[in-house]
Amino acid sequence: MKKTRPQNLRWLIALLASLLITHASLAAMNLPIVADTYLDSAAPAQNFGGSSSVKVLISSDGSACRGLFRLPDELIALDPEKIAQANVCFFVFKNQTAGRTIRLFPLLQSFTPGTGQDPADGTTWETCDGTTTWATPGGDFDTNVFVTGHFGTDKFCRWDITEWLTHPTIRSNLVTHGALLQIEETPIPESGTPRAPFTSSRGALAERPYVAVTLAAPQTLPITNDTYMDSRAGSEDKNFGSDRVIKTVINASDGSICRGLFQLPPELATYDPAEILSAKVWLYVWSDKTDERDVTLYPLSRPFVPGTGQTPANGATWNTADGTNAWATPGGDFDTRYPVVGVKGEILGVDHDRFFTWELAPLLTNETARAQLLNNGALLQIDETLPASGMPRAPFTSADDSGYAALYRPRLVVQFAVPTPQIQQMTMTENQEVALVIGETSSRIPLRIERTPELSPTNVWTVVTNVTPGSAGFEWSEPLPPGWPRAFYRVIAEP
Repeated sequence: MKKTRPQNLRWLIALLASLLITHASLAAMNLPIVADTYLDSAAPAQNFGGSSSVKVLISSDGSACRGLFRLPDELIALDPEKIAQANVCFFVFKNQTAGRTIRLFPLLQSFTPGTGQDPADGTTWETCDGTTTWATPGGDFDTNVFVTGHFGTDKFCRWDITEWLTHPTIRSNLVTHGALLQIEETPIPESGTPRAPFTSSRGALAERPYVAVTLAAPQTLPITNDTYMDSRAGSEDKNFGSDRVIKTVINASDGSICRGLFQLPPELATYDPAEILSAKVWLYVWSDKTDERDVTLYPLSRPFVPGTGQTPANGATWNTADGTNAWATPGGDFDTRYPVVGVKGEILGVDHDRFFTWELAPLLTNETARAQLLNNGALLQIDETLPASGMPRAPFTSADDSGYAALYRPRLVVQFAVPTPQIQQMTMTENQEVALVIGETSSRIPLRIERTPELSPTNVWTVVTNVTPGSAGFEWSEPLPPGWPRAFYRVIAEP
């Protein structure tokens, strides 16, 4: 006899098949800017906090307008290490900048947006809140720190503030005070008014400003094999594999040089370069003496042995790659076609301690450079133009210095692209189990599966489980909760 499903189960299956299968991801978000205004030197006591525009201009009479805004609270709450990119976005009806750039600066003093009342209940050209004067009329901002905006075909101008969010001082100023938009105000135009009338948070909904955020899943991998080479007489055949520093030096007194060597974590070889948004080498130096000189990273074209500092040398020296076999060129064989200049972080203390970083992601997409980095490692070289006097140097902390916490020892921080998981199929089994086929996932990014009995603006999503997929797609199921005639599901990536 042919078995048939109960009538209510057939109805349930039909209903589930017709439901909207939802998905969600934290990978890309547009976070609205809700506090903004502008300052006008032609109306120095007036507040424009109720305006639908954020005006930025310079007029031939010398008057100027500058925009102010605060970052969204949601952006401030995010872990900076998980932000792959953050762009401030303002819409302009018509670009009338006449070729002048518009720059974004961190503010050094907080402001009150106001509502445009008279007397002013918010910031003006002269004051930050309608009462307290700016140190400099027109807003107090860090003139030495700025990013330049770029207009897109969608009429939005964008400023990339990604790097600022990991910089302690700049981030603090942005979070605490906000930012200022300024068109190039010099030279004063002979005629006309170069300008960008941006839409404010009170303008048309589709034109309101926001911060576009792309999240990444960061993973920190320790760099455990490092050393340096020294060309000084008597040191050129020594190995320094157990030293607590990785020296990069150029010495005016004798012309001697030190160069650093390190091997990348082997886990990096298992990652698809297409998944990697960023791969930064982080090294700490307790006293930076590089002055204006760069420290550049190059892929090695030949592998080396770090060694342990024994005599005779059991690892790399100035003359050899392993204590025995000579480099083709003393001082290490490296590929000068793929230089990466180190970025110097903020000075952290009175001893001029700071972090240096090198971004390797672009090199990992190049077959030759990637193979060299993974198989051979990298070399660090300070600008070796001989100084008139002194010894420009960066004594980086090595993996062998146990006196420092892991944060201050060599590391590679990899940011992975966060996928947008998709519920590709949902079915109901005969024993009333909901079965989901979930795709567009990554084995490196954990997911959260949630459900709700209703779809409405006030619905409550219940966390069902957290799971890390083993591949780019997987199946998952659960019994339909007792008393639930239907269920809606969503999947959220959690970097």
